[in-house]
Amino acid sequence: MKKYFKWILLFIILIIIFKFSINTHSINKGISKSLGIKIPENIRVEYEDTHGGFHGDGDLVAKVKFEEEKSEKILIQIKNNPNWKPLPLTKNTEIALYQFYGLAEKVNMPKIDKGYWFFVDRFGGEIMDSDDAKLLSRNSANFTVGIYDTENNILYYYELDT
Repeated sequence: MKKYFKWILLFIILIIIFKFSINTHSINKGISKSLGIKIPENIRVEYEDTHGGFHGDGDLVAKVKFEEEKSEKILIQIKNNPNWKPLPLTKNTEIALYQFYGLAEKVNMPKIDKGYWFFVDRFGGEIMDSDDAKLLSRNSANFTVGIYDTENNILYYYELDT
């Protein structure tokens, strides 16, 4: 019996080591893919992810502070991506972030006047749309928002699935 216990314990330890040593999907890669910009792997991302459960509902909120040199590279990528628009936000997106879902409050995002924003409505599964006209009229919401504050070199990221 002791022999089996040792093998089982060794197997569990190996699984734990394997799980923590291989990271196939970092938060940086996920945000980069969603927003169409490349966030370097070595930049620290402050985030909270509440997704889970049966349907995967929840939200992911993140904040990335860039140093001057890296912020210039990010800004070039944003300006060259047609899906990013200059601020201000549309009324629906502003209400969704600051009032309806309270996502901005989770990372203490102030009202930003100078910068760029990105929006994708993922409602209905594979349907991807940058129009937020129906955002507040549905019973559920699946959307992604990115906001880049050019005065403070901060990227805010929001992903909501209800």
